[in-house]
Formats: sequence, structure tokens, C-alpha cells
Amino acid sequence: MDLTTDAAKHVELTTESVKEIVPKMTFDLHKGQSGRIGVIGGSKEYTGAPYFAAFSALKLGADLSHIFCTEAAGIPLKTYSPDLIVHPMLDMDDVADQIRYWLPRLHSVVIGPGLGRNEKILRNVKEIISVIKEQQKPVVIDGDGLFLVTQEPDIIANYKHAILTPNVIEFERLYEAVLKSKANRENRAEEAVLLSRRLGGISIAAKGEIDIITNGEVVAKVYEVGSPRRCGGQGDILAGAIGTFNCWAYMKKSVITIPASILACYAGCVFLKKLNKMTFDELSVEEPGDCGRSMVTGDMMKNIGRSFCMTFK
Repeated sequence: MDLTTDAAKHVELTTESVKEIVPKMTFDLHKGQSGRIGVIGGSKEYTGAPYFAAFSALKLGADLSHIFCTEAAGIPLKTYSPDLIVHPMLDMDDVADQIRYWLPRLHSVVIGPGLGRNEKILRNVKEIISVIKEQQKPVVIDGDGLFLVTQEPDIIANYKHAILTPNVIEFERLYEAVLKSKANRENRAEEAVLLSRRLGGISIAAKGEIDIITNGEVVAKVYEVGSPRRCGGQGDILAGAIGTFNCWAYMKKSVITIPASILACYAGCVFLKKLNKMTFDELSVEEPGDCGRSMVTGDMMKNIGRSFCMTFK
């Protein structure tokens, strides 16, 4: 396999490219045609993360959003919103059969938000990934899903419908696990290409001040400026957003020239940073002297629709 980066093509994407995949709001659509998203995550300790991922998908315009969580997370998640469909099954022994039943109803899957690192749950998620690969479903892997991939990269290697969304630290750990050498933050784009190629061409959205997006063949960068507020949960919104854009991109795969996963990552990264900045700036005006310091992810959720329309409509 060629591990040089010379052949990677740099592409300049714009929000106009994203508009091609966004479903038009017409009276002809019926429930489900704008996307059915599944989020696999949620544990006794972490229920906010899957909520942010799944509900952000709905707020962006997906029609249905499912969460597949542990039994302990089920009741809390059901109380957060009646709009979410919650399946407390991640700790069941027959989870693969359960997922095999539900997966045909979904267009796109997100794995990782609030997953935790319980050994049994991670074993079950490995089975779920096998079913996802069998059914050729697009999948975004974030959070503790990336922990699992770092431990066992082969479970997702060569599956080109997969997107990994590591932050800086997660990227360095994954890079070292796969390439057997330490990453250098000065060469993030080159290293992202190498990592993608070593994993068989799966897509990577390496988050940072500048987001690096690649599938080993093309590279795109997102220079959009967010805010200095780094409260927990923002990555979960991004995972849900990329999962939604990925669903739409696959629906329009025959009419777009950019790989669906690359366009989905670009759209999600631009959207999140604009949403982050919008909310931060609003709070800075509403609470003089606070400078947005009090912003939490729940504040960002309220602005999803408006930020989306300002960016992509």
C-alpha cells in the first residue's frame, strides 16, 4: 500500500457544495425520507452525550432518531425528549440479533457518544459493527467508539463507509496504535492521510483549530473559527451532525462529485463551528462581562435550526 501523501488531492469545499445534498422541504415527502439516524451509546454514567448526538440530528432535519443504549441509560434518555426513540439493549446478550432487526430501518449510524468502556458493552459493540458492515451502512465513530477502534483497529479497517472523528489526543493515540510511531502535531494533514491509508481508506475528520478531513485520496480543511469555550458535549453534536449529513450525502451519492463521507465531514465541521461561535457571541452580548464563559452545550442546541439556515439555506 502506498503510504506517501503525494497523491492526495487537496479540495476546496464550500457551503454551496453542501446545499446540493440537503433535502428540500416539500409537501411530497413522507416521514423518514429526510433521514432515519441511529445513535449507539449511552451508559449509566453518560446519558447526555447520546442525547446531544441524537437530538441534534432531529434539529438539523432528520425525521427519526433512535438511541441504542444500556438498560441503565434508558429511562433517563426517555425523559429527555419524547421525540427520541430509545432502545435499552446494549447490555443484552442477543444485541447482534436486535440490531440486525432494526438496522435496515436506519440510513446512518453514529457509534460512541456516552458509550463508556465496560468490557461487555464494547464486546457487544464489536458485534454491532460486524452487522453494520454486513448491511453496508454508513457509520460515524466518535468518543469511546474511538477507544475501541484504537484497541482493535482491524474491526473497522478497510470499511470505506466508516468515518472516524478523533480530537487531537484521540488522533495521536490512534495514529500511534496503527502506525507504531508518535504523531507530530506540525504534520496533521500528512499524518491523517497516512492513517487513513493504513486503515484501508476510511474517512477521518481530525478535529482541531483547523479540521483535517481525508479518505487517503483527497484532503479538505475547515478554517472556520468557532469560540474559545470548550464545554463537554460539542463533539456529540458534531457526531450527530456528521451522521445526518452523511445520510443525506449517501442519498444523493449519484449526483455529487465529492465522496459522500468527505462532504458530510466538511458540512458537520463548518456547521458546528458556526453554531459554537453564534451561541458564544449571543451570550457575550446578553450577559455583559461574561464573554460567553457560561456557555454550555444545551445553549448551542437552541440555535441549531437558526445556525443551519444561516449556513446552508
